[in-house]
Amino acid sequence: GRLGQRDAMEKGIQALIDKGRATASDYNNLAWSQVTRGAVTENTLELVRIATQNGGSSYSLHTLAVVLADLGRTTEAKAALLKEMDAQKLDEPGGNEWYVLGRIAEQLDIPEAALACYARVKPKKASDAKDPGSCASLAAKRVAALKASQGH
Repeated sequence: GRLGQRDAMEKGIQALIDKGRATASDYNNLAWSQVTRGAVTENTLELVRIATQNGGSSYSLHTLAVVLADLGRTTEAKAALLKEMDAQKLDEPGGNEWYVLGRIAEQLDIPEAALACYARVKPKKASDAKDPGSCASLAAKRVAALKASQGH
C-alpha cells in the first residue's frame, strides 16, 4: 500500500543523500514525507533548509513553513510562508497556505482560528482529498484531532 511506497521512497532518497547525489527536490520530498507521517524533527528542518539553500522552489518554501510551524517556531514559519507567497506571486493565501496558518494558530493555542483556517484548505483536484500527502488530508486530520481534544 501507500505506506510501503512511502517507506521505499524515503529509503531511496536517503540512499541518494548518503551518496551525495540528492537534489534540492529530493531533500524537499523527504522532508514532506516526514511531515505527512507526523514525524517532524530538527532533522526534517535540516533537510528542508538544504532544499531551500539556493532560494528554493515555492514547494520547498511551503514545506519549510509547515516544518517550522510543526516545530512551534511560529515567527519563522510566518516569514517562510510570506516568502513562499512572494515566490508564487500570491496576494491572498491559497489552500496550502491556509494549512500553514492553521498550524501556526494551533501552536499559538487558538483552536477556533486553526479550525477556521483548516476549513479554507480545499483539495486542488478531486484525488487530493484521498492523497495522504495533500494539505487537504493533513487539514482533515488536524480538524479531527482538535475536535477530539475539545471533546466534541
